[in-house]
Amino acid sequence: MSLRARFPTCTITIIDSNNDILQDATEACRSALSKQLSQRRINVLSKSRVSRVLQNHVELEDGSFVDMTYCVWATGASAHVLASSLKKRGVACTPENWFRVTPTLQSLSHENIFAAGDCCSIEGLSDGRLAPPKAGLYG
Repeated sequence: MSLRARFPTCTITIIDSNNDILQDATEACRSALSKQLSQRRINVLSKSRVSRVLQNHVELEDGSFVDMTYCVWATGASAHVLASSLKKRGVACTPENWFRVTPTLQSLSHENIFAAGDCCSIEGLSDGRLAPPKAGLYG
């Protein structure tokens, strides 16, 4: 949506490999986002994967093309290799290799280890809240 504000006349297309944008969010959240994207003339191609990016278009795995002038590549978060190494040494991690921490960002398994941001999954938040999504930055 910031790109739409900066480039009001450009065609903007989000290519997403999932069945729906924000697949892990609630239906109400997905619906609200879809409405906002539609109002801002931002297209979403779900169930699509990029096979390569060329000078003037993006080629999808199904052989189709999306014309483009600029490509902004934004992927989901992935765990750091350090987490896998420390997990083998007994540091508490999720199956996806995010460090498991308390709301004070202290490791569940080692009181002298702290982790913050996208490398961790916060457990035990008040009111049964879930850990914030991996978003690069949150407050």
